Amino acid sequence: MEQGIPVLSIEDGFGERDHQGWQNLMKELGDKVFVIGDDLVTTKDTNIETCARNGEINASLIKANQIGTLTETILAMLTSLAYGAELVVSHRSKSPNDPFEAEIGTAMNALGVKCGGGANTERLQKYGRVMEIIALAKAAQRETTDAERKEVEENVKELVRILTGKEDVSVMPDAAELDIAALLMKMLAIEAVSGTEEATNAGIPSAAATLFLGKTGIVRFKGSTPLGTSAGEDEAIHYVDSIIEPSETTKKYADLFKDAGDGTFRFKKDVNLQTVKSKNDEQLMALWKKSRRYDGKGCMDAVKHIEGVLAKAFIGRKLANLGSVLEIDKQLLGLELEQAILAGRISKEAPTGEKIHTMQRKGILGMNAILSMSLALGRAVAAADGRELWQLLRDVAGDTMAKFVDANAAGDKKSLADLKTMDFDALQILFRSTAATAIKDGKAISELLRAQLPVYPV
Repeated sequence: MEQGIPVLSIEDGFGERDHQGWQNLMKELGDKVFVIGDDLVTTKDTNIETCARNGEINASLIKANQIGTLTETILAMLTSLAYGAELVVSHRSKSPNDPFEAEIGTAMNALGVKCGGGANTERLQKYGRVMEIIALAKAAQRETTDAERKEVEENVKELVRILTGKEDVSVMPDAAELDIAALLMKMLAIEAVSGTEEATNAGIPSAAATLFLGKTGIVRFKGSTPLGTSAGEDEAIHYVDSIIEPSETTKKYADLFKDAGDGTFRFKKDVNLQTVKSKNDEQLMALWKKSRRYDGKGCMDAVKHIEGVLAKAFIGRKLANLGSVLEIDKQLLGLELEQAILAGRISKEAPTGEKIHTMQRKGILGMNAILSMSLALGRAVAAADGRELWQLLRDVAGDTMAKFVDANAAGDKKSLADLKTMDFDALQILFRSTAATAIKDGKAISELLRAQLPVYPV
């Protein structure tokens, strides 16, 4: 900067434990550049609140895979905005062809979407999705002609005849204006859930979840998650096959494994193929082979979690009965907590804070399994309402901001109903103002937001 080189932002300028360094950086440059927290905050509402309140950042890097559900990501973004810290939505260095970062960024009117250079096609896909959303938002809805309206009404009547067996049927005068596709979508049930390893630009796989709707499964919704080269200490767990759960095998061959300190094991570094072969144990060999795939970075266990615990909770349910993205994510997090209790990682009577940390960490089912399901289910719910994922996320954020203002603003204010109909940007300005007053009063914004968007089932 002293040499005239323009600098717009500084990201991860100091280590995530060097809070004094961050404060010094903000004091010197906070009024000139964006000081962006990444590993420092790991897209977690409480981390963002602590760092913003202490004057360490004026912008947050948002990576949904650092926290692991869409709703938790919204909580993090709203907490950042409450402190006047701008949003930069980011990809990860190893990404599949899923442009969900574009959905999140445009939903929130974020300061920026950061997906790297254009050498990799999956990055161009994310930028392209932003442009596609903007183009669709600008496009005016086409007026239906009288002839088209009559044709739609006849098609609706034909559908009613087929479903009822009656010939003499009539439809509402405005039947042609209904979104028939969305209406029919609500009737579809999730018939199957497929978990797969999903290729990333680096060749290292991640996990993906695909929902198959209808009897033929021809209607599908998919979600897949990225992984980073580095990870913050407080990130949700990207579940890989080198993670070995306790079993009779780990007990029988305890000398071959090291305790990872979180209730799981890893093969010791000096263990090799000959060592494993010498034990003449098929289960041990299967563990070894799985843990060696992609240098231990395969995701077949995450795939198993998608097709097992997570799929069972949603197969057979109609889209109309799935509820909101909040209810979906609450159920996904509840399954993580349930499995953690069954695995003995946490007590059923553990304090609320410990339970929430367990759900945020996602060390049993894996972030890559849970976020993939959150994305796929979110897209399905949005489609059933005739919308896209970014529109659904904007509505969740807007609804939460409206409820926050209604619950915390003093003096004369609009009704909750009026707040919910406000322009998104205007509502965000009002939300920031209300939050600023609450912060001055010493209130914890993350707690106030969780009260309006209660994603943790505790």
